[in-house]
Amino acid sequence: DEENPGVGYVTGIEPSTEYDFRVSIISNPNGNNSNDEERTEWSNVVTVSTTTLNNYTISSCEDFQSIGLNPTTHEVGDQEGNYVLTKDIDCTQSQNWRWDDVLVGEENAQVQGFFPIMDPSTVDLPLNGFRGILDGNGHTISNIFQDTYLYGGIFEVLEGATVKNITFDNLSISVGLLK
Repeated sequence: DEENPGVGYVTGIEPSTEYDFRVSIISNPNGNNSNDEERTEWSNVVTVSTTTLNNYTISSCEDFQSIGLNPTTHEVGDQEGNYVLTKDIDCTQSQNWRWDDVLVGEENAQVQGFFPIMDPSTVDLPLNGFRGILDGNGHTISNIFQDTYLYGGIFEVLEGATVKNITFDNLSISVGLLK
């Protein structure tokens, strides 16, 4: 990559597939128009496995909340999944959710209502945010309620994620009021 020397990209790989790679570096110390290319020896073979993206449909506020944490079981959702809304969703029920027993890092989450989409056990680590795809399919999510002291918003962190074709309407998000 001319913009990022030492970085290369592999495209067109398929999910759930194993690939073997060997690398050799070619450099041209005297510029692009010179024939003075230098090449390193080929590396040892490196085997890389790709993963399959899981596909999920979202048809309720609980389904949407479960991308991060399930409001009933508090199980962590798939932060790298491919999610598609199947209809408009009313999240009025989110005002009744309490997360008093959820730890974010070593602190009590102190969230009432919609819990930000995140994995609270990895908040201090790289790649702790949503990294998947959320396609609203032209639908609306409305009436999300959230009152929180520390972590707020629909998504705590988006990391290379795609959020598209979705409308959020009538959100009530207060950050820094609880304690």
